[in-house]
Formats: sequence, C-alpha cells, structure tokens
Amino acid sequence: MVYMYKELFRFSYVLKNFIRQELTVKYKRSFFGLLWSLLNPILTMSISAIVFGSIMRFKIEDFAVFIFSGLLPFNYFGGTVQSATMSLIGSEGFIKKIYIPKILFPVSLVVSNFVNLLFSMTALFFIMLFINIELNLALFFLPLSFFILFIFTLGISLIFSIVNVFFRDFTYLIGVFLTGLYYLTPILYPLDYIRDTPLYGIVIYNPITYIIDMFRYPLYLREFPPLEITLTAIAISVISFIVGNQVFKKYEKEIVFYL
Repeated sequence: MVYMYKELFRFSYVLKNFIRQELTVKYKRSFFGLLWSLLNPILTMSISAIVFGSIMRFKIEDFAVFIFSGLLPFNYFGGTVQSATMSLIGSEGFIKKIYIPKILFPVSLVVSNFVNLLFSMTALFFIMLFINIELNLALFFLPLSFFILFIFTLGISLIFSIVNVFFRDFTYLIGVFLTGLYYLTPILYPLDYIRDTPLYGIVIYNPITYIIDMFRYPLYLREFPPLEITLTAIAISVISFIVGNQVFKKYEKEIVFYL
C-alpha cells in the first residue's frame, strides 16, 4: 500500500494534470468556465427547493437544507464511483503504451470530483444564508465529514475499478446498484419516518447512512453527530480504504492482460 502511494507521489505532476483536465474539459469553451461548478449546484438546488418544498409540500422544516445536506455527499459518492469504475478501461491507451501507476486513474477522478463537491457545498452555504439559517459551531465538524467521505469513496472506487476490468458486465450493474442504494439511503426522507417499517432494518445497515449523517447533523440539525455514529462512519471509511487498497495492490499487475 505504501509503495503505491510513493509511486503516486512520484508521478504527482501527472496526477495534477489529470485533475486539471477533469476540471476544465467539462466546461471547456463555455462562457463562465469553471464558475459553472458553483452556478450549477446553486441553480439545481434552487429549482429543487421550489419543487419539493412548495409544490410537493413535504412537512420538513428547511427542506432544501435537509435534502441537499444528504444529496450532495451521495451524488459525490455515486458519481465518483460510477466514473472510477470505467477509469482503468477508459485509460487502456495510456496503460498499454507507457508506465504510469495505475492507481493514478481512479484517484484523479476521486480528487477532481471532490473539488466539485466543495463548490457544491459552497453553493449550499449561500442558500443557507439566503433563507436566514444561522451558522453554528457544529459546522467546524465538516472537515472531518469531508475526510471520511473522501476516504470511503476512494476505497470503493479502487475496488470497483478493478472489478470492472475482470467482469465487464459490472459496468451495466453499477447504475442499478447506485439507484437502489439511493432509495435505501435516507436522503429524501428522515430515518424516523420509516422506523416502524420493514425498510428501516435495511437502511440502518446501509453504510452510506452513517456517512450522510456526518453532513446532516452539522448542516441541518445544527449539532455535532453523536459519538457512536461518528465512530461507525470512521470505521466504515477506514475499512473501505484498507480493503480497496489491498484489492488494487493484489490485482494491478494483471490489469494489462485483461484490457
């Protein structure tokens, strides 16, 4: 594991270029350029807040903050994992022609999408200020929330990128998996709303539920997450990171034979 990250550090200039490319190509030749990373989430959140909060009339106070405190971290996880799943196959030309640490490809996507997440969270803060929600001390917990989410997403991305090389059908299953996971994560509904239903027993064992709580407590409930939930989220992210790195290290030398 240490060797892989030493190699990643040695090729840090390549990693930086890949990250820069991921961030700039998306909005290439657009008038606002990278500024769309901030404008897009603001516009999306504003429209969604009107639709869900006014038309559908959910009985949840500050529904815009409630939904996006869960939706933004989940979208980061889901979008990153889905793109990282194709990262090695999509980089076949690089891998076969020159030596580049293979871990660089999924890592560059995890990092570049993380930058976009920071822009999206900044947009959420603007909305919170706009609707007169007071900032609180619990927000100082968010750096740990971001770190937990990043480590967890990186671990899963490494696993899925390897799995997809050996089992190409996984490409088509990942979308279905993420859709199911979305509805089994308390993003659109509070966990208390399903406490007396059979679904509760499934959702409570969903690891993403604890990751979402790392954001929902400080952003929506304006309080620090309970210690039990925090320790569970940390444990989940550490296990994901360790397993992801071990799987990637074990199979990375065989990747080129399956591309």
